[in-house]
Amino acid sequence: MLRSTWRAFCPVAVLLGYLATCQLAQANGFRNPPESAAALGQGGGRTALIQSPAALALNPANLAGVEAPTLEASYTYIRGKATFTDLTGMRRGSTRANSKHLANAFFAGPIDDRVVLGLGITTPYGQSVKWEEAGPFQFVAPHSAELQVIAFSPAAAYQATDRLRIGASVNIYYADLELAQGFPWQSVTGVPGTPAGTARFEGDGVAAGGTLGLAYQLCDRQRVGLSYRSEATVRYDGDFRLSNIPPLPSPLNLAIRPRSDFSSEMTFPNIVAAGYGVALTEALTLGVDVEWIEFSSYDEFPIDAGSNSVLLPQTSIPQEWKDTWVLAAGLDWEVREGLNLRGGYTFLESPIPRRTLAPTLPDADRHLLSVGLGWTHGRQQFDVAYAYSIYDSLRVRDNVNPAFNGRYELDNHLLQLSYQLSF
Repeated sequence: MLRSTWRAFCPVAVLLGYLATCQLAQANGFRNPPESAAALGQGGGRTALIQSPAALALNPANLAGVEAPTLEASYTYIRGKATFTDLTGMRRGSTRANSKHLANAFFAGPIDDRVVLGLGITTPYGQSVKWEEAGPFQFVAPHSAELQVIAFSPAAAYQATDRLRIGASVNIYYADLELAQGFPWQSVTGVPGTPAGTARFEGDGVAAGGTLGLAYQLCDRQRVGLSYRSEATVRYDGDFRLSNIPPLPSPLNLAIRPRSDFSSEMTFPNIVAAGYGVALTEALTLGVDVEWIEFSSYDEFPIDAGSNSVLLPQTSIPQEWKDTWVLAAGLDWEVREGLNLRGGYTFLESPIPRRTLAPTLPDADRHLLSVGLGWTHGRQQFDVAYAYSIYDSLRVRDNVNPAFNGRYELDNHLLQLSYQLSF
């Protein structure tokens, strides 16, 4: 049964993995929302309480709670918008293509009384933003930026004792990066009226990391969980392309080409999470989570455009991100057998300092309010969750690029659906 179920999982995973690459959206830096609707709806307690196959991405130790071969898939619809007004109130702009999509797929099943194996295809990181090409950041920032990351994660969990579970996963990341920015050829030729072009950076790369987790049942009503996800550094290799190249003065005409090599790198952070869950009554469960994210590993964004690097104003863009905390709490109420209502609150601290904030990833501290519903029918479980982000005021005055100074207004809605099928 387990082997045939794994075969059934494969085409579903491929389809969801393809959907995940369509468009991504940022949350908490370039980190994406939780991978299951139950986790999003309750907010807190996911490190200690979630025991479905999605636990693979949250705390792999809790995979040991999967009692039968189970397939889980989730879909997240994100609608977000950013608007910008400079400090004078004269330059204004807003993002386009506001609807984004994420997908995740998991399968887990026991091979004996103590060991559970699992596989996940997830979208843990990503960002996507599109400003008007002739908007307020023309020639000074990319009008289009997309970061797409897919993680392939085989995992195992072991029921060490009646109270203790341990688990681990290997995370293989495939990342794709695309940037597009208007290029003012007039500044190169010195000839007024020279038509502008577009500079495009496209690259991809792979990296590997791992996740370790444990879960401990303190007593019949209380459980704790700990997890650690290691950092991973992706080196991007690809193409840098220029359009609409005019006649150039010597020696630039010998160096500049429509295409050159492109390379860069990006480090995804170490993450440490701790969770606690307690059954307040037979029907009501409280969960809390604390996460520490080492975003300070993202200190700069290097750019190497080969022979075309002579056109770049700088070959490394400072980021200077800071380490952050995420705090979450929530309730799960079993209204009746098979029907659960959830609600939660999450505080997400932005890692991006005002000094280096860029329009490609406008972000601020946010307060996430979530609600959810879970329904179990036989071997199937359906979960739905909605979350709304309340952002702190984002006014930038001292950016290293004065063109980025101004007021950013951010809006973000999340709707997530999850489905489980046990065999």
